[in-house]
Amino acid sequence: MNPSIDHTMTREIEVECPSCSPEEEVGHEVLKEGQSPLVRCLECGQVHAVKLKTPKSVSLKVIVSKMDISDTYKTELDSETVLQVDDELVVDDEETGVVVPILITALDAGGKRVLIARAEDTETIWGRAIDEVTVKFSAQSGTEKNRSS
Repeated sequence: MNPSIDHTMTREIEVECPSCSPEEEVGHEVLKEGQSPLVRCLECGQVHAVKLKTPKSVSLKVIVSKMDISDTYKTELDSETVLQVDDELVVDDEETGVVVPILITALDAGGKRVLIARAEDTETIWGRAIDEVTVKFSAQSGTEKNRSS
């Protein structure tokens, strides 16, 4: 092995390149870690520093239906999280200590019902608890034949 070659894995991130891709994120090799990492564009080779965005956290109202009962909770999500009707979500309410997996049934964002929204644009998440499934059914035992005399 040649001691002058560094065999550690280099990390790659997706960021905008000021030279070849100022509007779209492309792959970059991280040359130096830090709050403003030094990166090399994998498309054009440009070396530049980037400012990494730290995602904000948002607290959202979640209305969870379980059978005929609805409860209201709060959950913290990354503001960039994309929520979509029919996706599953784990609601973790720190105030009450309740953790419940739900199926998202509706989203309120921008004052209207939507099928998809980023967490920071969402006012209310509506969901159905999926930790238990209740199935209503009825059963009959056998069938009787009519007897004629």
